[in-house]
Amino acid sequence: MTDQHGGGRGASTAYGVSDEVWRDLEVEAERASVRERPALVRAAAVVAILAVGTTALLLSGLVSARLSGGNGAGGGSDTDGRSFMEFTLHNDGVTPVHVVRWTSLVKGVQVEKVDPKDIRLSPRGQQKVRLSFVATDCRAAVPSARKALAKSPNTGGGVGVVVDRPWGQMETVVYPVMSMEDMVLSSCGQGLP
Repeated sequence: MTDQHGGGRGASTAYGVSDEVWRDLEVEAERASVRERPALVRAAAVVAILAVGTTALLLSGLVSARLSGGNGAGGGSDTDGRSFMEFTLHNDGVTPVHVVRWTSLVKGVQVEKVDPKDIRLSPRGQQKVRLSFVATDCRAAVPSARKALAKSPNTGGGVGVVVDRPWGQMETVVYPVMSMEDMVLSSCGQGLP
């Protein structure tokens, strides 16, 4: 009797390998899976620990300052291009934060005044802040504000904050409850979208 491929050995083959070889491979595969199981469990544990550690590091505020603008929001605007907003600034991270300066993310608008000037927040600390803005160029500010509100109608584009970190300064964005863009549009004599 010959095999399927004409080898003439009398045993059936699959892919050119005899049944006897397949049985030997199956036994070795079972032994290998038992030996490799602890290594596989250790590798999975390392991956899980790295994923949890990376997530915790990113959420801790060590890499990037975690600031938020919370409750107690208020604000107003004049028709001369000036507006202000008040809100409570929260440090949601686990490291202290020193605010160096505030920036407007709306073209044609500048931060005119900040009260208090020196803001240092402990971990989980908070501070009431009042920011005064002036629209120096309403022709640039209005389209920029409308674009930010189109992307995020509830918060707008936020307010830029430059903070000191142990390795240097970095910029992050705070989203107060009130949107700066709404006030800019009002102070430039435009209706809200």
